[in-house]
Amino acid sequence: MASPRTAALRLTLALTFLLPSVALAQDGGTPPPQAERQTGYIPAEVEAYEAAAERFRSRMNEFTQDARAIVDQLEREERDKVKFTYSALVSGLEDEELKLRDESIARFEEFLRKYPDGEYSPHVMFRLAELYFDVAGEQYIADMSDYNELVEQAFAQGLADIPEEPTKDLSPSIRLYERILANHGDYEYLDGTLYMLGYCYSDAQSRQFMEDPDAEEKSLAFYNRLVSEFPDSQFAADGNFRIGEYHFTNNDIELAVPYYAAVLERAQPEEVLYQNGTYMLAWSHYKLSDYSEALALFTQLLDISEQVFLDTGRESNLKPEAVEYTAISFSDLADKSITFADPAWRSYATEDTIKAGNTLTELGLGLRQVSSVEVHNAWYAKAGRREFEIEVVKKLAEVLVNQARYEEAIATYRYIQSTWPNDPENPEYQMAIARLYVNLPLPDEESSRLAISQLNEMYNEESSWALANRNNPDALNTARKYIEQSLYTVAAELHGYAQQTGNPEDYSKAADRYQEYLRKFPFADDYFRVSWYLADCLFFSERYDEALEEYAQLLKAGGHAHVDGAIYQTFMARFKILEKKYGGVEKAPQDAVVERTVETQSGGTRDVLMLSPDHKAFIEAADAVIATDFADPDFKKAKAENISALHYMSAQILYAHGHYEEARPRLEELIDRYPRTDNAAYAARLVVNSYTNDGDLENVLQYSSIYRMKNLGADPSLAANNEATFTSLREDSAFKIALRLKQEGNVLGAADAFMDYIDEYPKSENVPLALYNAANNYELAGKADRANELFEEYINRYPQGEFAEGLYFRIATNYASILELDKAIEYYESLYQYFDDNVDAPAALYMAGFLRTGIGDYRGAAENFEIYVRKFADQPDTEQVYWLAGEQWKKISDDDTFKFYRRYLQKFPDQNADHVLEAKHWTAKYYEREGNARKADQAWDDLNATFASLAAAGPIGPKGRNLAAEAAFREYQAIYDAFVDYDYPKNEEKLVELLTVTKPEELGEIEAGALQIIKTYQDFEYSSAATYLWGAAYLDYADKVFNAPAPPSIAANPELEMLFREQLDSLARPVEEKGVARLVQNLEKAQEAKRNSVWIDKTIVMLNDLNPTDYPLEKAESRGEAAAQVVPTGGPIDMPEPEAPAAPEGSADPATPTPPPAEGTPDGEGVWQE
Repeated sequence: MASPRTAALRLTLALTFLLPSVALAQDGGTPPPQAERQTGYIPAEVEAYEAAAERFRSRMNEFTQDARAIVDQLEREERDKVKFTYSALVSGLEDEELKLRDESIARFEEFLRKYPDGEYSPHVMFRLAELYFDVAGEQYIADMSDYNELVEQAFAQGLADIPEEPTKDLSPSIRLYERILANHGDYEYLDGTLYMLGYCYSDAQSRQFMEDPDAEEKSLAFYNRLVSEFPDSQFAADGNFRIGEYHFTNNDIELAVPYYAAVLERAQPEEVLYQNGTYMLAWSHYKLSDYSEALALFTQLLDISEQVFLDTGRESNLKPEAVEYTAISFSDLADKSITFADPAWRSYATEDTIKAGNTLTELGLGLRQVSSVEVHNAWYAKAGRREFEIEVVKKLAEVLVNQARYEEAIATYRYIQSTWPNDPENPEYQMAIARLYVNLPLPDEESSRLAISQLNEMYNEESSWALANRNNPDALNTARKYIEQSLYTVAAELHGYAQQTGNPEDYSKAADRYQEYLRKFPFADDYFRVSWYLADCLFFSERYDEALEEYAQLLKAGGHAHVDGAIYQTFMARFKILEKKYGGVEKAPQDAVVERTVETQSGGTRDVLMLSPDHKAFIEAADAVIATDFADPDFKKAKAENISALHYMSAQILYAHGHYEEARPRLEELIDRYPRTDNAAYAARLVVNSYTNDGDLENVLQYSSIYRMKNLGADPSLAANNEATFTSLREDSAFKIALRLKQEGNVLGAADAFMDYIDEYPKSENVPLALYNAANNYELAGKADRANELFEEYINRYPQGEFAEGLYFRIATNYASILELDKAIEYYESLYQYFDDNVDAPAALYMAGFLRTGIGDYRGAAENFEIYVRKFADQPDTEQVYWLAGEQWKKISDDDTFKFYRRYLQKFPDQNADHVLEAKHWTAKYYEREGNARKADQAWDDLNATFASLAAAGPIGPKGRNLAAEAAFREYQAIYDAFVDYDYPKNEEKLVELLTVTKPEELGEIEAGALQIIKTYQDFEYSSAATYLWGAAYLDYADKVFNAPAPPSIAANPELEMLFREQLDSLARPVEEKGVARLVQNLEKAQEAKRNSVWIDKTIVMLNDLNPTDYPLEKAESRGEAAAQVVPTGGPIDMPEPEAPAAPEGSADPATPTPPPAEGTPDGEGVWQE
């Protein structure tokens, strides 16, 4: 049986074992090879043959490169497979080891130094080799990153010296793999070791591959050993593929074939490796001119791709290559069949030609010259028809075109058209046929024209092909572009007819024909004239957007007779669009988006709406007409007749969208240049309105004055209406300017402005309001005397004015502002006495009481406050005002205050919890000052009961909790004092009972009391006080245990007494630590809350006594006074979970003190809990 150490070691190795991964990449497409061609010993044919042979060699090199790419992809994929296979041996420590790879490497290296040939050494070597492999790969990536930067810098600086490209050093991994082979031939994963050695030596990025000339041979040797010694290994298929790759790369195709065939024997069709093996085996047979085998394998690969597509929705990555090389094979066979047309072909036929003849014979075509399409048909007749045939034959046509075999290409395209008559690409093939006829060595123009004619017949819009492809617009457009007809005559006739009828539909029909004509003949000599006719028809058919497109094209081209018309008609079309979409230019669209919001002169905001593309385009079109000096007399006249409207409409759009800053210059230009037009009168209104909307009163005043004096407009009534409007605006602006001065805080300026308004507009209906506002602003400016004068003037001039009654309050307020408090009190109380139903009566009575506090009349103030509550009980602040009365009674006497608080508690027993508790707290303190202990105790108890009742009804403020906590703490302090005040009993049993039963129970009461205060009152100062006593109680109890006297029987024996003291120390020490913990947590919570109290200071002192170094004393800081000798605070802090003591079960050994209570958790959550 293995020792525990050995078992543990085995487990550790099993948990950390992991093999490296190998990623595979897919290869890209390869251009089709050119097949060789032989026709005999004719010199021209020999030369052609040599050229074909060269193309063949070039193609073989490309095949080799593609094969290498495919193999690289397989390597990466199969390396992943290796990792996945062996990763089943990995346990839960793998994640940790991946993060600590360097530590793992060191641990494995140390293991191998200690156990170089142990039972688990090959596992460790394999794992360590994998880690080395990963390190090398990551280092290579980092080195390549640095290398690329250096190369970029070298190119940027024009340096000729390019640094040497880094390589991947796999030697550490190789050494370990080779060591496994050398010393552990029976290793269970020897096949994986051989595979990885083969991979390492064949890694093109590795230093070994680059520097070791025998690297590929070594790799081949390891792969050969893998497939020979482990033919059933899961890596055997990969090994066979790599051996095949080696031989293929070295052009030993025949040697590669059996290995690729072995891949197919060991892999499954759905696997990528199987597909790649099929592809490479087919490719190999193609290179060997074994066309039958090659075609069978390419077809098999395409069948697999079809199945993969059905299963996954994705085709095989190798499908394009398989399609292409199938087509190339058909082409090659047809090309080689030319040889058999020569009766003497046997005298010079090559082995490749003979193999091609054998394939043609197998297909039933015999030894004769055949076309590529015949080979295609014969193959699928034998192998079975396939849906992908059309892809192959399309590629075949492309291959034939690339090989300049145009006649065969034509035949192939016609075969596609006849076999698949509704294929979407058939019109393109028909056009390709037409072009190929022209490209023949002897161009056939007639056949080309006939092909084009056939295109029109076969693929017009009414053809069966068009019907079949009605959901394929691309195909229809391709066919349509080849069909040209002359439409000008028809379009012109329709245009003339539309001019006679004026019907938009008739214009639209003509426009359609013009459009079709221009589409078919974009380079016609009369292109611009037809474009102008088209635009005209589009405009009058109300297809304005299309008309604009045509006008834009005409303007872009320039240099023709229709530029002036295009400019003016663009404006007209834009105008029509605004009318049609938005009903005109007068208003912004309802769905206009806010582009930005600007701050106005008055301090308000104005939304600037985003101009729609239509509105922007209209303004641009109008500006273009204004800026153009038309040569055409008709358009010159139209501009002159509409010039003011052109200016006005653009500005009107900007105004409607809130773009005042852009609209005003346009409007002012219109007014200056065309003042005698009605549009100028309208423009003046818009200018003034824009300033009015912005609250820019100075400009309203200025422009109203200016435009009032101008005789704007052609219509006399319009000019008169403008004058009246602008006069009214001037008066309104002057009043509003005075109001704005007040709003801006310039109350003195506002007062003067209102007085100026009264002087300038004495007949205005706003004079009373201006007089009142002037007085009000003088009052705000501190000119109470002047304000009172105007208020008195207002009352005399307008005794029934709306502000007359309220002026009493204002006069009183003004007297208060100049500190004539007696007069202010008189007016305030007069308002209450004579107008008690006035809305200001409550405020007047309150202010009278408030001012009496200012002159020291506390009794009068208190009485006013109490009258306020009796008289105006419906006011929302009655409780607060009544409470203020108590503050005044405190300044008179305790007896008056005592009586007041009794009245307060009767009137407001629960409205303000903090005030109720403060009143009862003051009462308890009052009884203490009077020396009435019984009444004081009752008051304190009443305070506790009231707190409990109020807390159940709703939240209580910090001050109320603090006052109630003080009452509770009084009782808690007494419990603590009783706990620490005792002596050791002389009786041994009573001593044990005291220390093990009585005191733990009392300590439980201490803890319960602390928790009760902390959770109930959530008050910092008394929570910190209770926590302090809680910790102090632990320390006192620990001290009593420390100093407990030894029983006489033990005291008589020094050794026993020493042992006894050690046991006491071991039992008392945890208790002391708990006490220290409570104190430390108390201190930490205070620091966290950034609060202090006397109890925190005591905590520091006690901790300093225990540990002066960690808890030094700080200089005392005065924090204020409170009943509990702490600074009053307003909120709770969090504290740790308490430790609840519990009495031990069973009897205690009288010679051994019972340990302190164990930690527990009280019911419920306290505010100081963690």
